[in-house]
Amino acid sequence: MNSRRDALLSSTGKKKGFFILCFILVAAIGVGAVYVIKGSKQQTNDQAQSEIVTEEYAKTLESQVNMSGSIETNDGKNLSIWMAPMRSNNFGIIPWTQGETFTLTVESVREQELEIGIMSVSTDEIYSETIESGTGSVDIVIPEDGDYRVFIQNNELNKAEFLLKLSKAIEGPIT
Repeated sequence: MNSRRDALLSSTGKKKGFFILCFILVAAIGVGAVYVIKGSKQQTNDQAQSEIVTEEYAKTLESQVNMSGSIETNDGKNLSIWMAPMRSNNFGIIPWTQGETFTLTVESVREQELEIGIMSVSTDEIYSETIESGTGSVDIVIPEDGDYRVFIQNNELNKAEFLLKLSKAIEGPIT
């Protein structure tokens, strides 16, 4: 009888051990799943919040047309410029005749995307090209007689610092 009792206890002990082991495994899987889901949700929330901040920041800067930065020149032809992120500016007045070519040359210390060109004073129409590396030249053929302003835009989320050389000097104040 002892052998039967020992066999029964042994069998019962094995069943209890099996159930305990199963319970521990299920609990561990459940806890792990909670951490994975929680971490995934946190990462998604962090990413979404980061995108919202960046997008809101960019929209705020884009909505402000006047430049935060500076323009320095001694001759109206060679300009040293720094601009806040995602900002544009137009300045100076240069009279042009249809068909003339205006060359703008940009030299940047670091790679940055800049849009450079001209803006018609009478129509606010912009004629520009994007310099993706921050260094290069743009030739603008004047579409019609009139006065034009130099147009620049920093397309980066960092401030831009560059030299801008014009083929024709701006006369008068650079405002």
